[in-house]
Parts: sequence; structure tokens; C-alpha cells
Amino acid sequence: MDKEHGNQFVTTQWSMILAAPADSQGAVTDGLTKLCEDYREPIFHFFKYKCKDPVEAEDLCQSFFVELIKDRYYTRASPERGRFRSFLLGAAKHHFLNYCRSAKAQKRGAGSAHVSLEDENLGIDNQVSDPSNSMSDERFDHAWAHSVFKTTWDSLELFYRELDQMDRFVALRPFLTDPENAPAHKSLAEELGVSTGAIKTASFELRRRFRETFRTTVARLVDDPLDVDAEVRYLVQAMAKHS
Repeated sequence: MDKEHGNQFVTTQWSMILAAPADSQGAVTDGLTKLCEDYREPIFHFFKYKCKDPVEAEDLCQSFFVELIKDRYYTRASPERGRFRSFLLGAAKHHFLNYCRSAKAQKRGAGSAHVSLEDENLGIDNQVSDPSNSMSDERFDHAWAHSVFKTTWDSLELFYRELDQMDRFVALRPFLTDPENAPAHKSLAEELGVSTGAIKTASFELRRRFRETFRTTVARLVDDPLDVDAEVRYLVQAMAKHS
């Protein structure tokens, strides 16, 4: 598990992709593919909300990631897209805009005008002029936050599994996910055959590890370490908004 030392973070996956030299594109493509796999769900939800059809959304999701990786659009990511979340959402809007233009052109029997992600004249906010645009952005951010939380939990589960402490992890998890219905420390201590103090300490340790792991997960998805705190706050708010 990655560790942070003061304000010094290990090189993030996204920052490494943005800064990679031209001769390392094979490794970069692998890294981007892994990021896209981990955060595919928010893109699917975005397309599903826009087109209202799960099958159509799945097709859009597939074609989007193929185009994104094959055409290496990440090499033209602008500074304001230093957060992987912002980059993917902007790219998805471009993809959906092209899809809508193509569909309209086919109905008219004419060719479609493809909008390139290189077109700097297209502002992100104007890419899809739709009254529901802000709502789809909110849904995307909520789904994104959910994916980040899931990745955090998966990392923690692996950590406790490697320590052969899965029983303790499963027993303690409700203290974070559902504290109102979590078991009493005393009863859980009796169940696990440890002291009440040990349960309180283990619960505190799980909370600490969750915070650190969540922060590390977020750090992998931004280009500038100075953005981590703001992104953490934003994702927590996005998660709470639709909870």
C-alpha cells in the first residue's frame, strides 16, 4: 500500500501518464487502460442518463474507451484537466456530442461533422447544450465518488486479507459504513475473543487506514499533489449529495 510522507506523494498514475515520454507509450496505455477499467462505472452512468437506454449506454461506453486509448487523447490533456475525473467527463461529453451529431445526420441522410477533442474552441460547459447537463454532471461525480470509495475498500480488504485478519475486517467495517447499527464494542469483543479495548483500538485503526487509503487513491487521480485535499472534499460532498 502506498504511503505518503508529509506533502510528498508517490508519482500518481494520472500524472505519470500525462508526463510520460513518447517512447514509453506501451506502459502508459496499460496504465490508462487500468484506470479506465477502475472508473468505467461513472462513464456508463453518464451515458445511461443522457440516452436513457442501458444497451445504448453500454455501446457508447465501449466505443468511448476504444477511441480514448487508441487515439491517445490523453496526450492533449490541458492543464485544467489535471484531475482524471475532469478529463474523463470532458472527453465523454465530446464523445456524446459526436454521437448525437452523427445520429441527427443519419436521419437527414447527410454526413456527420466529427468534433475532435483537440478543438480548443469547444468549452466543456458548451459541449452538450442540454438543460439536464448539470444533473448528468452531478450523477457522474456521484458515481465517480462511489468508484473511488469502492477502490479504497478493495485496497483495505486486500491489506487485511494479507494479514489473515479478514474476520476482524468484516466485523469492524460497520463502524465506518453504518455506525448507527454497528454492534456494541463489548459484544463484538466477546464474539472475537478479545478485550473491549482491543476492539476500540482496532476500530480507530481501521478509520485511520481508511482515511489514508482514500487519500492515496485520490492522489493517484490528480496531476498536482496540491489538488488532493480539494478533490477529497469534493468527492465526499458528491457522495453525500445523493446518499
